[in-house]
Amino acid sequence: MNLNQVTLADVLTSYRGRAHSCRCGCKGTYRVTAENRAVASANRGYDHSDEDVSDRSVRQTLALIQHHNSFYPVEHGAKGSDGVEWFDLQLGDRDVTVYVADQEGRGDIVRKAFEREAGRVLAKRAALQADEFLPA
Repeated sequence: MNLNQVTLADVLTSYRGRAHSCRCGCKGTYRVTAENRAVASANRGYDHSDEDVSDRSVRQTLALIQHHNSFYPVEHGAKGSDGVEWFDLQLGDRDVTVYVADQEGRGDIVRKAFEREAGRVLAKRAALQADEFLPA
């Protein structure tokens, strides 16, 4: 995906945090758009809280990366097995990143989340049957 063609609708999450730090969220913040909250949560494996939802913050992060694209090197991560690719820019002591997925990538995320959840349900059912809480 070309960075200049990325729109707010393509962005799953954005990140702003201290440069050269882990991305666990302890040194920065992740934000999601209201539209992509469910898909971003499915990709992450657990729900984004209400305070994570900010179309404004995601829009600003995307605009910042797109604006500086011609002045500074923007690192690009190609689409991985999770259907997500990313664009990362270091500005001084801060990293700004957007994680994007096209329609196909979003479909992969939702499918994998469904499979993950189905596996959990089947494992829980098997455990309950083994403990004789459920009939076989």
